[in-house]
Amino acid sequence: MVSRRYLRNESWKLYRDKEYGNLSTSVEAYYSLLYSGYSKVTDEPMLRAKDYIQSKGGIGKVTSTLTRVILAATGQSKWPLSISSIPLEVLLFPAYFPINYFEFSGYSRVHLTPMLIMADRRFSISTANAPNLSDLLETRIESDGTLYSYAISTILMMLALLALDYDQQHPLIV
Repeated sequence: MVSRRYLRNESWKLYRDKEYGNLSTSVEAYYSLLYSGYSKVTDEPMLRAKDYIQSKGGIGKVTSTLTRVILAATGQSKWPLSISSIPLEVLLFPAYFPINYFEFSGYSRVHLTPMLIMADRRFSISTANAPNLSDLLETRIESDGTLYSYAISTILMMLALLALDYDQQHPLIV
């Protein structure tokens, strides 16, 4: 079983009620399954997923900023300008400033902060188990240990701590 959201048209959808696949979700699922070792690039569903991703323009056509940040932080692509062009100092704007960090929702802040830190440092980390997604680049132009119960913000914060030169065995990371 690959996933309950895996479709016969070789893609993953974002919502259950969607008829068609979503490129960003498909890239995330494909990458996760390969990275975890649960699937291999030679598995038939993964070959079809790769074909789907390439048919939609590959990694370069991913529109989800979150997906693009994860790919950049793990060495699969360049940092997206939508994040890397925001100066880290924006976090220091005072509360009375027309655009300030504290006007963003809590959900946004717990994701934005580690993304800005990593983008500022152009941070990227990879492991020996990391799959290489370069073939998907098209030249065609709380109590459970999560931060605010958002698993992705926890992962982003751990990567941001590594970007700030925290040791991989630091208690905040382990």
